[in-house]
Amino acid sequence: MSVVDAVITELRAEIARGAWRVGERIPPEGRLAESLGVSRLSVREAVRVLVHSDC
Repeated sequence: MSVVDAVITELRAEIARGAWRVGERIPPEGRLAESLGVSRLSVREAVRVLVHSDC
């Protein structure tokens, strides 16, 4: 599994747990990257994939 795939998995899990309400902004890239231990670029790509996904 790539780093981006791992971030996608974690963000989906956070969404499923209700970490963020519908319409609420997610934390900034830097904060997500720091909390997940990955680069901002990995977070940016994961968010891009999720925005364009059907689920």
